[in-house]
Amino acid sequence: MDWELDVVDGVDAGIERLRKLLRKQTNRYNSLELNTIAKGAFSQTWGGSLTDKTSDVLLKVLGDNLISKSHDSHDEKKAPKLQDTLESRDARKLMVSALQGAIPIFSSPIYIGVAECLRRRLLSHANDITKISMEISRDPDARDGLKKYRNKSFATRVISTGFNPSHLKVFTFDFDELNRNIEINSVDTRTVAESVEWLLNRWYHPYLGKR
Repeated sequence: MDWELDVVDGVDAGIERLRKLLRKQTNRYNSLELNTIAKGAFSQTWGGSLTDKTSDVLLKVLGDNLISKSHDSHDEKKAPKLQDTLESRDARKLMVSALQGAIPIFSSPIYIGVAECLRRRLLSHANDITKISMEISRDPDARDGLKKYRNKSFATRVISTGFNPSHLKVFTFDFDELNRNIEINSVDTRTVAESVEWLLNRWYHPYLGKR
């Protein structure tokens, strides 16, 4: 277990194992870099990239640089509590158990989409993800090179972020079946599905979506 007490040369190696696992999970949920353009008077134009920095404090805590309890920001004041949790075997066990129970309930989706032929869509995604994942397994350093192609395909975005096929689950919602169950025949289910997709994407902000 990643949280188990394991004393090596007088040091609890369980702390670093859990830190490493949490760093890996945190990195998967970093938002993608944004390309921005700003326009001013007389056709002035600026362009550049924006990087999400919100996870920096958490990654510092999960790394080797411990954060002092004297820091002023809200996030940094909370950080020592996580440090204290990591230093206790029983606290680590409780935290891991809580995360295992909470993640299926509180996690937001990474992608929401509409498909008329779900089998064909999923097979296409699965084949691409498996292919790229196998390439990365042969050359782990190639993952960083995928980042400049993140907008090319869902598979590229998934693998470049640090996921592999075993991490992904699919949940389906059959609008045609729902339509039959409520006995409505005069509705364009595709239109309704796309409307629901539009709302859900804006409510949950799945960060590997494109629109």
